[in-house]
Formats: sequence, structure tokens, C-alpha cells
Amino acid sequence: MRARLLNGSAQRLTELARNRNIAVVLMNQVTTKIGDRGSSSFLAPALGETWAHACTNRIMLYWQDGQRYARLYKSPSRKSDIVAYLVTQEGVSYHPTSVLHGWVAVGCAVAGRR
Repeated sequence: MRARLLNGSAQRLTELARNRNIAVVLMNQVTTKIGDRGSSSFLAPALGETWAHACTNRIMLYWQDGQRYARLYKSPSRKSDIVAYLVTQEGVSYHPTSVLHGWVAVGCAVAGRR
């Protein structure tokens, strides 16, 4: 039931993005899953694989040594990359000392503008 509801929502958002030529940003937090017999752990999407697979482009946001980073984790048209970014009153921007390969984005785009 949950998977069907999530798939339906993803389809409606994809149609909206295509019809209006807009980007739709989805958020899906990750949680730690414990492996067999508690011997290992790994990060998994909190809403499950169904919602995780709805995204065309997946960007993981994280902190490291007091700096925010965005990692392009999945994309049909770009190679994986990492960029540092800042969040200010003016919005999201590149970290002034860290322009890597000319892109910065936050979230997970289903479809729409390129």
C-alpha cells in the first residue's frame, strides 16, 4: 500500500514538472539500518527504495569539518561530483574558496528544467 501511494505521488510530481517545465525537489532523509546479526550498518532511505528510485538526479547533503557539501550521487547526464556550498540570507551559493566543476544544487530533481 505504501509503495503504491509513493509511486502515485512520484508520477503526479513528474507530470507536474514536465507540464509546467519546472524542477520538483523531493527530500528523503536517510536512516541507519543494521545488517544481519548486527555486524554491520549502512545508510538507507527513510521512505524506502521506492521513493529513492523516483528521483532522476540524487544529491546527498552533508557536513564535514564544519563545511556543507552537496554530492551528486545519481544523474543520467552528469558524472558524480562534490561541491562545497553556503546557506546565507541571500540563498544557496558556492563556497567562496571551493568552486569544483561549475554546479551547485540542493535536493532531488524528479524532472523538469535542465
